[in-house]
Parts: sequence; C-alpha cells; structure tokens
Amino acid sequence: MKKVAWSAGHGINTAGKRSPIGEREWSFNNSVVIAGMAFLANYDGVQQLRVDDPSGKTDIPLVNRTNQANAWKADIYVSSHHNAIGDEWGNHSGVETFVMEPASNNPLSLKLANHIHPKVVNAMQIRDRGVKSANFHELRETKMPAVLVEGGFMDSRTDSIKMQDAKVLIAQGEAIAKGIADYFELKIKPDSKPDVMDVKMVERAIVIGSLSDYPAAEILSIRLKAPIYPRHAITGKVASELIVVGASVNGLIADKLTKLSGSNRFETAANVAKYRI
Repeated sequence: MKKVAWSAGHGINTAGKRSPIGEREWSFNNSVVIAGMAFLANYDGVQQLRVDDPSGKTDIPLVNRTNQANAWKADIYVSSHHNAIGDEWGNHSGVETFVMEPASNNPLSLKLANHIHPKVVNAMQIRDRGVKSANFHELRETKMPAVLVEGGFMDSRTDSIKMQDAKVLIAQGEAIAKGIADYFELKIKPDSKPDVMDVKMVERAIVIGSLSDYPAAEILSIRLKAPIYPRHAITGKVASELIVVGASVNGLIADKLTKLSGSNRFETAANVAKYRI
C-alpha cells in the first residue's frame, strides 16, 4: 500500500496570498488537491492523507505538516501552490515544479517531479518553466520524496484566466494524480472510470457576475467552504449546486441553482447576508 501525503499551500486568511483582485491562493490550491485526491482514489493500493486544514481557515504551520507526513510514514509528499510576483498584473506565466536542492541528491523526488510536471503543463496549457530545486521547508523536512508544484501565476494576465476555470483546476489535480500513479505504477480499480467521474471539488460553487460581487461572495465562500468562479469561466456543469451572486442563472447547469442576485449590489449583499443552507 502506497501512502501519499497532500498539502494545499497556505489558508484562506493567510496574509499576502492573494491575486490582484483578492482571490485566495488557497482556493486554487484546495481545488487542485481535492481533484487530485478524488482522481487518485480510483487506483488500487494507495492511501491518502491531507496535512493542511481542509477548511482553509487555519494556515497549518509547515513543521506540523511535515511532522504529520513523517509520523504517518508517507511514501511521497505533494504540495500544491500557485505563484505570484507581486500585487499587479503582469505578462509572466508558467508552471514550475520544485524538489529539494541539489536535485542530484534527491533522485526519487526528481523522478516524481518528472512524472508530474509535464502533465500539469499540458493540463494548464501555459508556459513550461521546468523542474527546479529549492530549499523549501516541505521539501527539506520531509523524510520521503517530495515535490512542490506551482501551477501558474495568480498575477498573470494569461494564467489567471486558466485558474478561474473550474475544469482547468480539476485537470491540474488529475494531472498530478496521474503523475503519482505513473511513479508508483498503480493500476486503476476495475470498477472505476476516472475520466468521467464526478469530482467532489465541485459539489458546491459560488458564481459571481463581476468583481463588484466579490466582497459579498467572499463571505459566503468562507462560510460554505465553496470556491468562487466568475460567470464567464463557467462552461457546462461544474458543480452539483451553484449559488449565484450578482449574475444571471440563464445558461447555468446544476442539480440545484440558488439565485441571490438582486437588482443592485446592495440588494445582492442583503440576499447573501440572509442566506442559510
């Protein structure tokens, strides 16, 4: 039985980990980890452990994460992140995957990275910045092969469009899982159909019409532990339930649609404040 420890970087309230429009890095990381764990569950002979706070409210110290993975005796450790240079939009772009430096001293981590990295690049369809080495805590203090995936730049004009698409984040998570499966040479369970499965990540999502709806939606997102997606990024069915804030429900597909949009942003905010599951 192979043991895989997953870490979604940071938390909802971690200072500074935001896109230029206030999107939380953890929301992207969390979406990737949930999709990856759901996809990997379709393979035989694997156990999984998540070492961050699944609610995102607490930024679990890195030492706690690596200690937990070490105590569990994980076979590999995978950390999901998304990059940023600053708090302004730029033209920089790309996926990069890190192993502990020097890479030559960590051949199994490098092997894992080389299985995962090209698949993530293909899923994101953005620049390939390569497999690199760095002295990061999660790579240094883990007693097993470990990689840290930077799935794109939150402050990139191109990458951010990809990251706002729920299907692309699912694809990134699945790409990591496929890389792990290749690394371990895992076999798919006979009764599984991972290419058409329903990913738990999209059980509930919040849809906004414009950036002016984000503050009201953010409150709801934290309370419901649900990701926020711009209306223009939603194509097809991306969630079992969609809660619509400041946008039209026309054309949206879900098992349950809840419209909280009002005639103006003040009425919308009031509807959000009154909403209860």
